[in-house]
Order: sequence, then structure tokens, then C-alpha cells
Amino acid sequence: MCVQNAAASAARPYLTDVPFPRGAATGGETAAACRSQRGVGVLELVLVVAVVAILATAAVMGLNRSRRSTRLRNSTNVLAAHIEMARSDAVRRHGDTYVEVMGPNSYDVFMDHNGTGTPVRRSYTLEQNITFTNADGTPMNPANYPNASFDWRGRASECSMLFVLSNANNERANVQVGGAGDVTVNSTLTAVPQLTHTGVNQNSGVAGGAVLAGTGSRLNLTPCGASSVGAPPPPQGEGPGCRMNLTTSTGTGLISVRRNGASSETVTANVTSAGGTVIASPDPNIAVTPRTRTVASGTVSTSFVITSQSRTLSTFPVKFTISPCTSMTLYVKVVK
Repeated sequence: MCVQNAAASAARPYLTDVPFPRGAATGGETAAACRSQRGVGVLELVLVVAVVAILATAAVMGLNRSRRSTRLRNSTNVLAAHIEMARSDAVRRHGDTYVEVMGPNSYDVFMDHNGTGTPVRRSYTLEQNITFTNADGTPMNPANYPNASFDWRGRASECSMLFVLSNANNERANVQVGGAGDVTVNSTLTAVPQLTHTGVNQNSGVAGGAVLAGTGSRLNLTPCGASSVGAPPPPQGEGPGCRMNLTTSTGTGLISVRRNGASSETVTANVTSAGGTVIASPDPNIAVTPRTRTVASGTVSTSFVITSQSRTLSTFPVKFTISPCTSMTLYVKVVK
């Protein structure tokens, strides 16, 4: 403890003639010596603590922001991988698959996950605080949740479908699925690029056996769900002793229904025969009620109600047969 010399001399007069040790506080240097021994004051301590707290807060905020960015990238890449897997599975199985957003941070993948040949739905959740939003980052209306459906050729049911993911940093990433089934991450394509095509030799390097296997008639659609030659004509057929044609609401051989039973279409079979049974054989994604109709001899009209019984968006065949004379195929496009 530092004590001024005058006070010390008064308290201990018998020491007044004793010289101070070298370096001790004397006379004019007493105040300076006392100040040098005072230590850290409260104000200085508060300032140091405040600076440390600010630096620590900035470091934590930067770390959290980096974590949110990493979660956004991870969720985007996993979603894109699931879409690619679904498309590959559709081509491999010669069937249909889809990826559909079910909530703000969840989606379902319908494909053959187990390698058994039977597709099933599995649900996945985005990483913490990552959500599906509109392109501007605003919350998405559940009625507008996107989905990507693939047919047996790996083509998508729509020209372009965009999945937008956002985080708390107001950062966004997107996964775009084109009509041909191509998947693009963080680069939205709005126009078809101009490409230069080279000539192809039709007599060499061609594998004549490269044919997709499968049963059932498939409508060859171009990307975006539009036929390159227009909708097929109304189905009709004629055989020994009978004739049958189908009447549809579109006047063509292609009708549309909303997915998962949200709407229906009525198709009328007009039969001229000696009598028999009209049998409907739909794709598993389509329901026909009833599946069979017995008709009397002569010219008879009978109706069938067609609905979708899954969430898959694609174009599916329904075969109508009156044995043994004729059969025909109607195409049902399932829309959202």
C-alpha cells in the first residue's frame, strides 16, 4: 500500500531521520508512485469486457450465418440428387416416379427405393431452418407446392418446374427440372440455347437392338406433355362381327383428369356386335369404373368413369377390348 511521506512521518516520528530506500516514494514523487500502484479501475474493466463481448458476438453471428449457408447448400444438393435418382428409376423400371413437396420443409419421393421393382413413397425433411418458398423468398401457398413427375422415358410432365429453397440469411437456392428431365442447380434456364448439330452417319455406329422393353401401349409425348403430331384421334376398331369406338369430352383419344381422384371423365363405348363384354384394362395409376360392361346384341352405348388413383403426373393408357373381335387404347393425361 502506498502512503504519502508526511503522513508516514507523523505516524512514526522515530523514522524521520532514516533515509528512504532507493526507489521508494519520497516527497515530490509520492503522488506518481501512488497512481502507478492503483491497478485496473472499474471503468477500464467494463470497457475491456464490452469489447470482448462485441468480438465474441460477431464471431458467433458469423459462425451461425455460415452454418445456415451450409445447410442450404446441403439441402439443395440432396434434393437434386433425389430428383436425379427418381428419373433414373423411372427409366430403369419402365415406369413412373415423382418428387413432390408436401410441406414448408418436407417432400416425398416415389420410386423403387429398395430395389425390389415396387415403387414406394418415402418422406424427407430439409435441414434446420431451410424451407421451400416462392422465387422472391416469400412463403409458398400449399396449393402451389411444386412436384417433378417422370414417365417411362425419363421425361417430366411439365416444361419447367422450379424448387426454391431459402434460409434465415435471406439466401436462396433453386433446383429446376426441365421438360426433358434434366436437373439444374442454381442456374435457371429460361430459353433454349442455340446449338450446332453435327451430321450423323446412319449406316455405322447404330445399335439395332437398342429397344426398351415393356408391355402396354405408351403415347410418345414430347417434353412439356404436348404431342408432336397433336392429340390422337378418337379410338375405334373393327373386327369380325363387331365394331367399337369411344366418345370422349375432348373429341380425341386423349383426355385429362386431375391427380389422386380430384376429377373424373366419362367415356362412352359405342358397340355394334352380337353381344359380349367390354373390358377396360387401365394402367395401375388409373381407375376405371366399372371395369367390365356386358352389352346386348345390336348397337349399344355404355359408359365408363375414369379417375386418377395416384399422385403421379404423366400420361397413361387404358385399353378397351370386346372379345374376340377388337381392342383400342385411350390415353389419360393426369394433371395437377
